[in-house]
Amino acid sequence: MPFVSKRTECRGGHASGFASFASLRKGLWRRGRKEEALRTFESTLQYDPGWFMLWNVAQLASELGRLDHAERAYRALWRCAGPPAYLQLARILERTGRPAEAREAYQFVVYAWRNADRELQPMVEEARRAVARLSRAGH
Repeated sequence: MPFVSKRTECRGGHASGFASFASLRKGLWRRGRKEEALRTFESTLQYDPGWFMLWNVAQLASELGRLDHAERAYRALWRCAGPPAYLQLARILERTGRPAEAREAYQFVVYAWRNADRELQPMVEEARRAVARLSRAGH
């Protein structure tokens, strides 16, 4: 995934990208063929470097336990996806034993969404609890 951080664009992607996503969603991903779906999304990124394709690469990589892969994708998404990408990144950092970095990412979510809509408050509260938990642990 070396091209991701340099070429990711803060736009949804081309119509062909959305069509590819829809067919994958109904097909490969839902049928549990996640490895194949991940390869397909990654190959689509070469032609459609929008955040929408990269978000799906990040989700699939995370579901497959490829946390280093997912981390790179979420880091590339920070400009476009902001707090949602940081929340996912924080979870990965915590799972991979980097609590201080995770706490910083959670703090960003809390700050960025300090006045967020009610629908987002469960994610803000998750981030607040994580900051408190990691702070108590000395991170």
